[in-house]
Amino acid sequence: MSSQVMPDEQNIQLRARLICSFKPVRKGQLQADANEEVTIISVKAGYATCQRSESSEVGQIPTWYLEMVECPGDTFADQISYRRKWYAIVDDMNSSTLLLEKNNADCFVRDLPIMPELTNFAQVLKIGSLVGV
Repeated sequence: MSSQVMPDEQNIQLRARLICSFKPVRKGQLQADANEEVTIISVKAGYATCQRSESSEVGQIPTWYLEMVECPGDTFADQISYRRKWYAIVDDMNSSTLLLEKNNADCFVRDLPIMPELTNFAQVLKIGSLVGV
């Protein structure tokens, strides 16, 4: 069971836009239209608890219906950091994993054991020339 991830733990307010309309199928879910903007309050088990921008109505929306609205930051590095935090929270990654992956080198080292499997998969798909294999 995943723990609840709170955006304010990361000192950022997360805004999202719905990529398509969502109609509730359970109590506590929030009906929202495509392109509507919401504020993400928390994320747990693939559902974001959101608040409508134009009202105080709160409810859950599946995270796969949400996309980033803006990428604030004074520098490109700030924007990359925000984007990583946004996706880590919305994709409900464990916060300890987020802290371990501060840069691309850390991610590469973590994923190194699966690289041979990926190249074998690319060869099976006959796309080896596309990925330099």
